[in-house]
Amino acid sequence: MDTEGEIDKAIRQAAQEVFGVEGSDSNLHRPSVLSGHGDYASGIAFTVAQQQGRPTIKVAQEINTSLQARSISGVKNTIVASPGFINFNLSRDYFIENLKKIDNQYGKG
Repeated sequence: MDTEGEIDKAIRQAAQEVFGVEGSDSNLHRPSVLSGHGDYASGIAFTVAQQQGRPTIKVAQEINTSLQARSISGVKNTIVASPGFINFNLSRDYFIENLKKIDNQYGKG
């Protein structure tokens, strides 16, 4: 499974573990490079908060606590950002390993 798939799976598992919700969409996306909001971001807390009738930021914090207890390949850390996004920062090793996969023919059509 690739890193994006692992992040997606971890988000859904954390939401199920903490709130008992199954099959929730992780709402995982790649923010704009210039946004400064991590390499990936999830808005799952917005959906779960609506279902649970709880504040979005609190839901994100609880899901994030569960995520931080897991080892997600390629992820350096996770951070909750207002109003309830969970941001994922990829590790230096992730980028090094992916750069090694590029050969000298890259970009030569």
